[in-house]
Amino acid sequence: MVRGFVYSIALRASLFVLMAAIAVAAYLATGGKSQLASQLQPDTEHLVNAKALVENPAYFFLNVTFVSFVFAGFREELWRAGMLAGFNALLPGGLSRPGAKWLAIGFTAIVFGLGHLPQGWGGVLLTGALGLGLGMIIVRHRSIWEAALAHGFFDATTFVLLYVVARFQPGWINGAH
Repeated sequence: MVRGFVYSIALRASLFVLMAAIAVAAYLATGGKSQLASQLQPDTEHLVNAKALVENPAYFFLNVTFVSFVFAGFREELWRAGMLAGFNALLPGGLSRPGAKWLAIGFTAIVFGLGHLPQGWGGVLLTGALGLGLGMIIVRHRSIWEAALAHGFFDATTFVLLYVVARFQPGWINGAH
């Protein structure tokens, strides 16, 4: 449980650094004229109603618990473990070679990211990068539990952050900055 929580913090920090680096690079490359940061903002309203998080305590509770840990954390990491097991069975030498390990983790992360296409390309990029981290956790520990808990904590904190924004800065929701 503790390891999953710590991994979720590390994943969130890593994604923040990645997205900040992309935004700074785009800003510098275009002389300050890039709108890339706003274009890469994930389109979450296709998945969660931020207003309902504030207005409906049951909706908030179910998202922070059941949706985060069962639908996302456990179910998606079970899928990832199945994909990695498939690569282990199909690749010569399995995942014992570093190149094969990175191929399997990378391919699985790309498919995972593309599965979040309704969130827009920003969602694909973020979830693909998150998938890399979660895949590395599964391969390192040879278990889904650390990754499932990290994923659950990651999503739960995302729902809490959406709640905070919707509650205290409602103009930020749906791109109305």
